[in-house]
Amino acid sequence: MPALPTPEEFIQRARALRPKLRERAEECERLRRMPDATVADFLDGEFLRIMQPKRFGGCEYGWDVWCECLIEFAKGCGSQAWVTMVHCEYVQLLGACSQQLQEEVWGANPRALISSSFQPVGKVERKEGGYTLATAAVKWSFSSGIDEAQWLVVGGIVPGRGWTFFVVPRSVVNVVDDWHVMGLAGTGSKSFTIDGTFVPEYRTITDQAGRG
Repeated sequence: MPALPTPEEFIQRARALRPKLRERAEECERLRRMPDATVADFLDGEFLRIMQPKRFGGCEYGWDVWCECLIEFAKGCGSQAWVTMVHCEYVQLLGACSQQLQEEVWGANPRALISSSFQPVGKVERKEGGYTLATAAVKWSFSSGIDEAQWLVVGGIVPGRGWTFFVVPRSVVNVVDDWHVMGLAGTGSKSFTIDGTFVPEYRTITDQAGRG
């Protein structure tokens, strides 16, 4: 089995990517999302593996390693750095969740990208084995990196349980193209709605997840 990249190797990869991010900064702002070439470079650089569990090919390093990489990215482009931060943040969150949830997200695709909106705006109804989640006439907002994500973590209030996060596939989400801003346009922080979807219990996370 090949050796895992060291923290120093990841930082070197991030430093090498920095000039490319700078070159793509204008394109990123114009597209209002991360350029496809940056998504490919981010995945090919294996940055998702930094905090990913080892059973999915990850290194299980800490936030310190990722932050050193993020500093290099930010020197190139703030918007692209922000989106990569989001995608790696949810690797760390998912790593604190049940193995069943990890298997569903990473089992077939360990490079799956995750976005979010934690706003607890959705209508939540208890069902056998889980919950039905819908927004009705409301929407979740500020979902950075939603354009390239395969999964989303969304917020809601469960009666008797409180603030709860629901992990849903991108296929059930309707993106609202409303991110027209003066700065950090390239984060692609758009809104979305969900007409209605069933979320099994194992794909829910309480607000205490990962707090140790």
